[in-house]
Amino acid sequence: AAFAAAASEATSEEVGCTITATACKNFPSFRRTSFRDDVGEEHLGVAGNDAACLKRAEDFHYWCGNGVNSGASVAATHNPSKVSQVYHPGACESGWSQWDAFCYK
Repeated sequence: AAFAAAASEATSEEVGCTITATACKNFPSFRRTSFRDDVGEEHLGVAGNDAACLKRAEDFHYWCGNGVNSGASVAATHNPSKVSQVYHPGACESGWSQWDAFCYK
């Protein structure tokens, strides 16, 4: 029974949303880091929603102050599905968000 309980518990790599940033102009301590998106998980439910998790790459990019011309510098990974998205600031028109190869409003 103890083995079954231990086997059913998910590891931290199997749950949640992970942000990876190569640049973060406003907050250099986040530069070249990868971390669980605790804020997004607690307040936005990104752990259980792949689309919301992947959108966090865009949110974090602009929170960092990376700007439109800074290139792809932030990615988000929805850990349960192992799906990742690198945010490309020039991929969509202003006011639109990127999902895979598509833009949506």
